[in-house]
Amino acid sequence: MNSESLQISSGQCWIDRDVARRFQIDALSDLIETAINRDTNSPIFKEDHRSIVHRAEHAGQSWVVKTYRTPRAKTTLYRLFRATPAWREWKASEKLVRAGVRTNPPLAMVYAPARGEESQILVFPYIAGVTVHQFLKDDSEQSTRRNLARAIGQQAGQMIAAGVVNRDHKPSNLIIDDACANGEQPPVIIDPLGVRTLKRDRQVYRMMGIMIRTFVRAGRIRPTEAMVTLKEILRANPAFAPGPERLKTVARRVIDTLENDERKRVLSADS
Repeated sequence: MNSESLQISSGQCWIDRDVARRFQIDALSDLIETAINRDTNSPIFKEDHRSIVHRAEHAGQSWVVKTYRTPRAKTTLYRLFRATPAWREWKASEKLVRAGVRTNPPLAMVYAPARGEESQILVFPYIAGVTVHQFLKDDSEQSTRRNLARAIGQQAGQMIAAGVVNRDHKPSNLIIDDACANGEQPPVIIDPLGVRTLKRDRQVYRMMGIMIRTFVRAGRIRPTEAMVTLKEILRANPAFAPGPERLKTVARRVIDTLENDERKRVLSADS
């Protein structure tokens, strides 16, 4: 990312100049102030104890604003080590951009201490489309689903080949925009807080397991679609898990990972 600092009345701000140029934004401070000061008419996409995500409008363009909710003392500590959730998401987006993976990097990161627990804010371009989660819940043609499974596998394989994994690679974090719906591009990755540098093979198996588990929960996933995705991941990584029965071996490891995670969940619930 090509970032630089920007002083605004609400606090400190960092801007990705590449995103700003792409959207031809001139009055950056005005846009940021408008975006982060949500009003009662701002559509809310998501709200829980960790964050609130709303949509903002400025000069005919739409923006998505993610405000993290973190206790003030914890935010102060996190900032000392550049470890706030907003900072980690900013850096995760940077990793995906460097890897050439399709994502939606933030335009701005804001630190507004006067807001207390809501001091960490990210501003993103708005992407029109539906999540893969929404898509899977609707009826769709088998060929369309198969093409999507192939695109998702290619994208995940591209990430792994570039040395990164996503511990939260699930259908609600993948957006099908027009380019994806037309078969020209893979989905757009959003909320990349789980992106990590690849260090061990088990990270890959866990990423694949999370994908399968969350996709099954989202909708009717056919075994052939899951295998298409897995094949594309392996096609992009010929050196990963080499052997005569490579696909079967990897599938077994993914299943083992899912079963181990389930055992841990049950044990934790019983304790």
